[in-house]
Amino acid sequence: MLKAAAKRGFREILLYGHMGKLIKSAIGIWNTHYKYGDGRLEIITAYAAKHGVSHEDLKRILNAKTTDDALNILRHYKADVIFNDIANRIVENSTNLIEGKAKVHCILVDMEGEIVGKSEEAFKFLA
Repeated sequence: MLKAAAKRGFREILLYGHMGKLIKSAIGIWNTHYKYGDGRLEIITAYAAKHGVSHEDLKRILNAKTTDDALNILRHYKADVIFNDIANRIVENSTNLIEGKAKVHCILVDMEGEIVGKSEEAFKFLA
C-alpha cells in the first residue's frame, strides 16, 4: 500500500490503525498477516525497556496475550511516550521503504479506538 501510494504521487500518507497490526512495521514486517511473522510483544517490551519500565513488568508484557493487554500493563507508566516512540519508528521505516517519496505519519489506536501513540507531526490530523 505504501509503495503504491508513493508511486501514484501521494505526498502525505497517514497510517492509522490498531497498534497490534501497525507495530510490526516498526521492525520491517510489511505483510502483517500472522503467518508472516510476529514480534509485537517483543517490540513493545524493547521500547518499554528503553523507557525505564521495571524488569517485572517487562516480563509481564512479553508474556501478555495481546497488545492491548500489554498496553494495560503500561498504563501506569507513560504509555503515550512509549507508543509515540514506536509510531516514530514506523514512520522512519515506512519513509525508508518508499525512499522518501512521501511524508508518512502514524497514529496507533487500541481496540476501543483510543489513540495510544502518534508520530511527531500526526497531531495535524486530529481535530
